[in-house]
Amino acid sequence: MLLVFILVELFQNVELTLQPLSTAFGNKFLLTLPRMISSSSTATFFLYSPVNSSVTVYFSVLSHNTSSNLTAVIKASRVTIVRPHSIYNTDLDVGKKFTFALKGNNTFGMSVQICQGAHYLDMYTVLPVAAWGKKYIVVTLRQNPTLQIINSMAKNEITLTFKKHIIEEIQYFTPGVGYFLNLLLRSFQSYSISKCDDKLESMTGTIIESNFPVGVITGSCLSDTEFLICNTSKVVKGKKGTLNTASGKY
Repeated sequence: MLLVFILVELFQNVELTLQPLSTAFGNKFLLTLPRMISSSSTATFFLYSPVNSSVTVYFSVLSHNTSSNLTAVIKASRVTIVRPHSIYNTDLDVGKKFTFALKGNNTFGMSVQICQGAHYLDMYTVLPVAAWGKKYIVVTLRQNPTLQIINSMAKNEITLTFKKHIIEEIQYFTPGVGYFLNLLLRSFQSYSISKCDDKLESMTGTIIESNFPVGVITGSCLSDTEFLICNTSKVVKGKKGTLNTASGKY
């Protein structure tokens, strides 16, 4: 069962708008993988081109102490699959993590498929850097929430305002109207906040504000959703599990 959340940018005039389809394509993408809790987790990147010509994509993995590079060619009207087999998300629940950087010589689109074990599969669409924003309202599942923030070229000051004290292990919160976390991310750095062991936690309502545009992924590390309510008169029973449900302004 696939559950996907849309993270919508909150504009200064407080109007909520959906991004036009054209913003799903670009020539520069930065992303990280949502928090995983299975040692057998794998990620697959799907690259596709809206133009009638081949696109060359330069792919880099930037981590704390190493980087690797490869090149992929997207043929016209075809989907190219990239599997970073050597990458596994071993980061802690809270802190900085690796970043994937993709740059093409023409416009292309990208989706990410994540598999945890034999039964949990999910997919989300990545938005290019050009479609990022500076203010977000977060939506997560009611259990096992995960939040990833990705920074681009500039040194960026980012403030997270939580509706309640979400993660007790973080010592940077200050009491007041809500709880606050101030981050300073440099070029190509990503930051993760996850509660993969807490089925009752939530980060819904968290506000993210930054000096420069950032990318955001939000959802669930691994959930056990027993029922999906389609309407008020019908309840459909589904299989257990959905993972890393995340997408939107990223």
